[in-house]
Amino acid sequence: MVVPKPRILFFNPVRHALAAFEAIGKVAQVEVVESKSRQEFFEDIEEKYHDIRAIYRTSASGVVSSRRVLKAPINVWHSQRRDD
Repeated sequence: MVVPKPRILFFNPVRHALAAFEAIGKVAQVEVVESKSRQEFFEDIEEKYHDIRAIYRTSASGVVSSRRVLKAPINVWHSQRRDD
């Protein structure tokens, strides 16, 4: 039986840490948020992203996610760097 990779959601495409991003891709299914608004994102969390195990966001991702804490059983990593 093949065990599926956990899904990790990134709010922004990775521009600098490409080697680390590729390494994560070997153990997880990495996706970038496609939602265009906060409302759409919260709808997508219930449907399209219902089985996401972790979310990585940067300070620039606040436009879609806002500062509101997600009410979902997931881990959220937040980078303080502005150029991630």
